[in-house]
Amino acid sequence: VSLAEIALNTKVLAQHNMPVAEFLGKSIEPPDTTALKKALGELTRQEALTPWEELTTVGKHLAELPIDPHLGKVVLYSVILKCLDPVLTIVCSLAHTDPFINPSEQHMKVAALQARRRFSINSQSDHLSSLKAFLGWQKARANGWENQFCEKNFLSLAKLEMIEGLRAQIIAQLRSMGFIRQKGGVDIRNLNDNSEKWYIVKACLVGGLCPRLARVNTEKYTLYTRSIDSLELHNDSVLNIISTKNQSKADVKKESVQKLASDWLVYDEITPDSSGKASLRCCTVVTALTVSLFAGSSGSLEENEDAFVEDENVSKDLQLDDWITMDVPDMDGALSIKQLRLKFHALFQRRLKTPFSQLTQVDTSILRCIVSILKQEDEPMNLTQPAGIAQRPFRPYDHAYHTRYHMPNVVTHSIPFDDILEVQQQQWQMKNKASYENPAMYDKHQPYNQRAMYTGMEAPGYGNHGNMQYGGGGVDEQYYQQSPRNPVQYNQMPYNKPLQNCATSRYFIMKCGNQRNIDESVQTGFWQTSLVTEKKLNQAFAVCKNVFLIFSVQTSGHFQGYARMISPFSTANNGGVVRIEWLKRANLPFQRCHHLYNPWNENRKVQIARDGQELEPSVGDGLLRLWDDLPSYTPRGNYYNRAM
Repeated sequence: VSLAEIALNTKVLAQHNMPVAEFLGKSIEPPDTTALKKALGELTRQEALTPWEELTTVGKHLAELPIDPHLGKVVLYSVILKCLDPVLTIVCSLAHTDPFINPSEQHMKVAALQARRRFSINSQSDHLSSLKAFLGWQKARANGWENQFCEKNFLSLAKLEMIEGLRAQIIAQLRSMGFIRQKGGVDIRNLNDNSEKWYIVKACLVGGLCPRLARVNTEKYTLYTRSIDSLELHNDSVLNIISTKNQSKADVKKESVQKLASDWLVYDEITPDSSGKASLRCCTVVTALTVSLFAGSSGSLEENEDAFVEDENVSKDLQLDDWITMDVPDMDGALSIKQLRLKFHALFQRRLKTPFSQLTQVDTSILRCIVSILKQEDEPMNLTQPAGIAQRPFRPYDHAYHTRYHMPNVVTHSIPFDDILEVQQQQWQMKNKASYENPAMYDKHQPYNQRAMYTGMEAPGYGNHGNMQYGGGGVDEQYYQQSPRNPVQYNQMPYNKPLQNCATSRYFIMKCGNQRNIDESVQTGFWQTSLVTEKKLNQAFAVCKNVFLIFSVQTSGHFQGYARMISPFSTANNGGVVRIEWLKRANLPFQRCHHLYNPWNENRKVQIARDGQELEPSVGDGLLRLWDDLPSYTPRGNYYNRAM
């Protein structure tokens, strides 16, 4: 956690008008005064705090996001400029360091740098490399070869999964803040209207990462920033040219800067390279117009009446802050930039105050104007405009599940999770209501095909395929005869049929600290958990016949088995325990369930869950099926006998 983030959260928690330095000075190990002053200055430039340390509207939103303030501001810009998904991936990669692996061997370093270049596709952007690598990994995972993809391209699988988890966390937080709605003008599709336009993504980076800007010294062909006069590109940057045998390292660095398409770069951090010299890490080339519109504070021109200073060459300079001064050819151009800049930042502030509000026609015209002029400014740079960067989150387990079991004649779909979440939640509520009002659905002694079925809605995204009816697991007699109980006929079962009666089954992940707790539960038939999880399970058991608990020991890399609740939690027995029936006790590696994603947990993998996390019924059903070919330590019949 950065000191800037600590200072911002301190301002939220501290008493009104109490300085941050005074509050943190009471801690056991107070931060360095100089470092804290620098962090507060950065927050002021980010407009999170006023010069008098008062929390602003921007600061309140940044404090709610689980990332550093400067990265949070990039996200806020992406919401306004409607390019949320690619910016989210870039921000999460910056928050969790580089997803690429840096090998120690020299020949492997060359191959790793070539992998980065393949993803950058001649765009002079390290940020794009991380974005394309993540999108490529998602596609490889959906096709079942993510490990080979990571190995080939020198990517860290753990870091990519961390990026994915943080993405889901930020999206959930944006929902709670009101920036994303299920429908209307601020739904997730509307917030990605400009996601395919790379020059808009770069504008978000400039607006959020400022003052992390560097400029080219055209005389020495070096880079300089606000505080450092001479810098180089980092050795791992894709902006470096490919060196030849006759070129020295200094010549390569100089020629790399000389061939940049613009004099301006936005970067993530300054670090020492292998030689100890300061270098810019994770850079992207941006245009001067992008810097003019989005760099500096929103009120810098409005507060400075002398923003246009006439120099001795009778040109007009646009002064954005104490360091950034842009040379504008004529007064008309300078006035146009000023007016557009002020209008956009006014729009930015309005949206932050009322995130749920719709854009007016004037607001839409402002955004269209910005998109148009940034496109015209970016085209002369002759850089490759990447395609396919607007990929949205989807439910990849449909295709992977189909591939795993080789089911023929299956219609698979990649359905954006945000489009179906609300429908699924409504369906689940309607199914529970129908199950509660019709006890016949619980009667496991009835023939399977004669149980009451709720047929009010179809499965979201699947459409009306055949006679499928969603909500009660409507497996009719025809498909009951072709169920997975008969392995010979298993491949004949259509995938678009519900596999189990999901209306009478609910599934929960149970986390425990050690293996001994599992063994004791198998022997005694009891389980004890936290009060929060206990309340959740009792509510499920009150309205649902079959509540299945799927157990996993933390850091084990396995699921240890699953059991069924046979009574609610009772405080009369050992202080809040529940009677359970263990149905399967066998270790299931997480690698075997990588194809399963839980839509009720921001579409994360099923193994990424807290204690008491509920699984979407079809996902829970698919997870329990994976145990059927594993030998059980305590045999009680296979999964398909659990509800009969």
